[in-house]
Order: sequence, then C-alpha cells, then structure tokens
Amino acid sequence: MSNKKDLPLENLSDKFRDIFVSTTAQIREFGDSLYLADFSHMLTKLIYVVDFGDDAEKELAAKQIRDITYETFDNKKEYVDEMVGRIAEKQEKYMQNLFAQGLVFLWARLEFLVKQLITALINFDKEFLARDSLKSIKIPMAKYFGLSDDEKTGFLVDLIFDNICDNKYGIYKLDCYLDAVGLSGSFNERHKRNIIALHQIRNCIVHNDSIADSRFCENCSWMNYQVGDKLTVNDEDFRSYEKSVLAYIHEIFYRLNQSMGAPDQYMQLLRRRLDELMADKESPRDE
Repeated sequence: MSNKKDLPLENLSDKFRDIFVSTTAQIREFGDSLYLADFSHMLTKLIYVVDFGDDAEKELAAKQIRDITYETFDNKKEYVDEMVGRIAEKQEKYMQNLFAQGLVFLWARLEFLVKQLITALINFDKEFLARDSLKSIKIPMAKYFGLSDDEKTGFLVDLIFDNICDNKYGIYKLDCYLDAVGLSGSFNERHKRNIIALHQIRNCIVHNDSIADSRFCENCSWMNYQVGDKLTVNDEDFRSYEKSVLAYIHEIFYRLNQSMGAPDQYMQLLRRRLDELMADKESPRDE
C-alpha cells in the first residue's frame, strides 16, 4: 500500500480490528458450548456408567446422586438406569457429531475471515486492485456497473477468490490469497500441519460422511488412517485445532499491522502474544 505511512492508524482499528475480534469471539463461544456439552456427557458417565473400583469416596458420592435421581422419579430404578444408559449411548454419537460440526465451523470461520479481510482492504484502499497479482482478473464491466456501491466490492472479492490460487488448497490457498494482497509471511509448522488436517477432515466430514479418503490419507499420513476408516474427533482434537486456527488468525493480524506500519511497541506486544499462542502449552482458554 503506497500511502500506508500517511494513513491514521485509527483506520486499522475501525476497519479491521472488529473483524478479528468478532471471529475470535465466535470461535471461543462455539468452543465453550462444545466443552460444556462434553462435560455434561462425562458427568453422566461418571455418575451412572463408570466403575469406580476401589475409590470408595467417589462410589459413595455417585450412589448418593443416583439415589436422589431415583427418588425424584418415584424410585423407578430400572426406568432411570435404562434411560441413563440410552442417554450415554446416544451422547457418544451426539458428541462425535458436535465435534465434527465444530471442525466444519472452524474452517468456515477461518476462510470467511480471509474474505472479510480482503473486502475491507479493498474498501480501505482501492490501490489494492492495481497490484500485479490481481491485474490479470477480468472484470465484466457491464455487470459491475449494474451493481450498487455496497455490492461492488463483494463482487470484486468473489472474482478474486474464483480466479486466483486455483492450484492451491487448504491453508496454502488462504496464504495465496493473503500473498495476493501483500500479507505474506511464515507460520509455525506444527500449527500449519494442524490446519492442513483440519481442512482435510472437514472435507471428509462434508463430502464423505466422515470416512477417510485417499486424499486425506495422503496429505495427513502422520494421522495413520487408512482409506475407508471412520474419522473420530474428541475434545482434545478440537482444542488442538481451535488453538491452531486462533494462532493463524493472530498471525494474519500481525501481518496486517506490519503492512500498515503500526508502531514498533505495538508490534512487539503482538509478537509476544503470537509467540505464546505458538508455544507448546495448554490452550489459551486454560491459561
């Protein structure tokens, strides 16, 4: 951006920060709902299904809760046990479906963020359309000028997404889009591999009923699935993918601030936060 140094930094906050804050908040809120559902499922198993062995205190506590439940249902013990067993069985499948949809959601939010960002960049500075990476895109002028002002930028962004980076997939495609608007950069290999897996699993969930296909097995060989295997996702998997998506979002935000000429002190703060997300520690939610 040729005039970035002359633009007030408030524009960065007003036009871009909300995109990142909103996306991050949506991901965390969705994750929280999954973790609560998973906790509820584990609690059911803990109280009614799990054999506590020699842990007398836990067994006693579980028995007390069972007795209260039986009493609540007029001491219909067999009925309660049967229903709880059915709930536990159903919840196993239910949680698999929830976590699978969670991965679909993570990828959709990440992809949409990149699209929102490029839309905001073009609205912010039309010079982006003159970049060499975008000059080859043919704009159907008759259709373009027939659109309202609000529709024109969205139309241009759709053209960009439809006409560049065709030979890329997953995170490589997102990086290609970012590179086209001057936001290229490196990314932690561990998190990159996670996002590769996220995209491939998402494709199997959406297009192949959660069955591993040859493309997934080839591109995610470290996961040791065979073609035809049923893909499973648990709480730990989701947390890992969620953390990697949040790390990538922070990486993009860092690149954006860098390209806009944000002050060194602010960049140092962003770098520290990014380093924390990249580190091999518990999810930021648990810190």
